[in-house]
Order: sequence, then C-alpha cells, then structure tokens
Amino acid sequence: VPNYNHARFLDRRLRSVLDQTYADFELIILDDASTDDSRAVIGRFAADPRVRVQFNDRNSGNPFVQWNRGVRLARGGYVWIAESDDYADPRFLERLTGALAAHPRAGLAYCQSWFVDENDRVIGNGTEWTDPLDPQRWQRDFVAPGRAEVLTYLLDSNTIPNASAVVFRREVYERVHGADEQMRLSGDWLTWIRILLTSDLAFVAEPLNYFRRHPSTMRQQHSLTTRRVREQLRIVREVRSAAALPPAAWAIARRSLGESLSAVL
Repeated sequence: VPNYNHARFLDRRLRSVLDQTYADFELIILDDASTDDSRAVIGRFAADPRVRVQFNDRNSGNPFVQWNRGVRLARGGYVWIAESDDYADPRFLERLTGALAAHPRAGLAYCQSWFVDENDRVIGNGTEWTDPLDPQRWQRDFVAPGRAEVLTYLLDSNTIPNASAVVFRREVYERVHGADEQMRLSGDWLTWIRILLTSDLAFVAEPLNYFRRHPSTMRQQHSLTTRRVREQLRIVREVRSAAALPPAAWAIARRSLGESLSAVL
C-alpha cells in the first residue's frame, strides 16, 4: 500500500486488505512522508503481525519509485499494489490469485472495478474505458495472449485503468525491470505493457475493486497535460522497438496519439 496524504481513506483501505478471505499475505505499508494524519492511522495497524511499515523521511516525488521499493521488499510470489485511496471486496485476492494459479502463463490478472467518489458512492465502472473498444468483451472472464492484448487494445488506451485492480507475478515484474521511474503519469500503463509483452493476461469480470475518483488524484490533476502526451508517445516507441507492429496496430497508435494531441491543443 503506497500512501501519500490519504489519511481520510487509509483506514478503509487497510481494513479491506486485512479482511481478505485469502489469508496468506504480508501487508507492506509505504508512507511517502505524508503531512496529514496518515502516520497516526498507520499506527493503529502496526501491531498486526502481517503488517510491515516503511516511512520515508522525504517525499519521493514519484509513485513508481514507491512501487519498485515495495516490490523489492515483498517476499511473496504475487504482488498487489493496493493504492491507498481505493478499497476492495473481501474476495479480491482469492479470485485474482486463483486466476493466476489456474493460468501459469499469465503474468498479471485484473478484475473489473467500481468507480466511487470521495464519499464511497458508486458513480460508474471500468466499462467507461473499454466500451468504446468492445462493449461485449469485458462482460465476462477471459484469458488472452499478452502480446495480442497490447497490440489490439493497450496501444489505444490503458484498459487496465487502476493498479488496485491488478495482481501480478513478482518474477515477471522483476524480469521487465519494474516500473519506469522516469514516468510520472503513465508508468502503470507502461508496466502492464512490459509485463504483457512477455506473458499472458487473465481478466475477472466481477467488480471486486473500488477505484476512488476525487479531485486530488493524480489522474484528475494531470489528465490532459503535455507530459501525459509525451509519456504516451514514449509508450508507443517502446512497443515499436519491442514488437513488430502490424498495420492495424500502427493505425491504433496513430489514432490514439492524435486524439491526445487534439485534447491538449
């Protein structure tokens, strides 16, 4: 759980992890020098034997630095980056680790998400991201070849919009050298692409993740910045260098970049 100034949401997040029906886990809380009451909230959980706490003296300035630090500390074979303002259904880990166990070639598994506001009110779900691509595909569980997923869908947009919905294999994450710490906004997107260019994907259609959308989130603050477009261009270049892009994939990449540039300009 990487946290920065989410004291308001942190109690619910940590309880939603500790109350999972899948019990074989460690909870690593990484506080990035929060200036709110996060330390006090974390202190209420620190005595739990499943919990390990790391406090930064100075803010890292980048969420993906914290991702990599957490994975280096992790001892398990699977990793869940549970963002500190989100929360989960108690069956989340049971279902997602089960999907990975059932499909050994899958490097990551993710589930559908409910979108909630700052008061826990459901305001939508992840089909907002995927319906423009295919309104039927994400209605049911599936397993897909990772490379095809990248070239057909992830070049267009980040169809895995929330890290809290994902469980991935630690060895695959390490094999692709983890999250790129030069990225600020789209490091999750690039990480999923790197993982899926070397492994397959498993999707669980049941919404077991609650993705909080509120004005202070990084996505809300920077959704249409030139930095985001530069990072998207970098993603396309990396995919081009890693995989021969067929004409259809090039068309997807050009359309996606064109729409992003138009939105900024």
